[in-house]
Amino acid sequence: MYLEASIPLKKMSYLTLLWITFFLVPSFASAQGSILVPKPQSDLSAHRIDSDIFGWNDDYSEMAAIGLDVKRGPKGKHRGEVFMLVFPIDSITPIQNVKLHHVTQADMPHNPLPILDVRKYLWTLGYGLPKMWPKHARKKRPKHAMHVTPIWLPQKQKNGLCRPTVGFLLSKQKVNRYQPHQVLNIEAPCQYLRLTDKRTYFAHKLLAGSMLRFDYSGTDNEASIRFPMSVQWHGALPLNIEIQMPKNMKKHELKGLRKKLKGIQHFKTSTHKEVLLTTQIIYTREFSELAKQIALKLDAQPTLSNAKNVSSIVIKIAGPSKP
Repeated sequence: MYLEASIPLKKMSYLTLLWITFFLVPSFASAQGSILVPKPQSDLSAHRIDSDIFGWNDDYSEMAAIGLDVKRGPKGKHRGEVFMLVFPIDSITPIQNVKLHHVTQADMPHNPLPILDVRKYLWTLGYGLPKMWPKHARKKRPKHAMHVTPIWLPQKQKNGLCRPTVGFLLSKQKVNRYQPHQVLNIEAPCQYLRLTDKRTYFAHKLLAGSMLRFDYSGTDNEASIRFPMSVQWHGALPLNIEIQMPKNMKKHELKGLRKKLKGIQHFKTSTHKEVLLTTQIIYTREFSELAKQIALKLDAQPTLSNAKNVSSIVIKIAGPSKP
């Protein structure tokens, strides 16, 4: 239909048809999938659960996303469905799951097809559903909006598998906030669980939605899931971080430390006179997961403090001070 609308077939020359066949058609086909087409005759097994936020309701109490759950068989067949998810703004558990479309594809071992990105199925929402969540997602961060940095840790379960726990570091106008870690509903071998992609859309300057993709396959065959999560400035905890350095700490060392603490944009700095062999992370109880994350990045020792400190987390850098 595209060709008929743009160039009458009767007026096409033989060379024009060849040019369209060999140059345009492959580019259209490659644009349909988000991954490379697998090699023919290999094991084509794959499983993708994907999602993409498309809007919020009028009072921003709900967030809506389109979802995809498709399995590809060893010979290339596709079986799955497209659905719509609705989340309360402060929850990672959907209150609605509406099926929109079935995905089917026959075995094609000689010409396998990729699993499409969920955004290729936005048409299944039709005209009416987006009208119910009319505050459409902004893919570009608005001017003066908060900065959003997702952080995650694997949480080992009793059965030996791991679940990802995800939190967010937020910053705006020299103010830091922390949205506490939440445990996501997936279990996978700890050595294979990894964050491979992230994208963030905005409802307005202080409300966003983040979609995090975790891969957990131990082979070249895809096994992935993308979680949509709400990110709120007003629901996050105020975060004050103090870095206490030895007096002889060099400027480039502090710069390297800031790079490791990406996402925390504002610090209070001071010096200490202690001789420390290991960097200390002193934290209050509500920041325990974040303190663990910082400790891993800095190879430090986290310590819970019961005192009511002015700072949420104090980082005491190891190293002797000059007398």
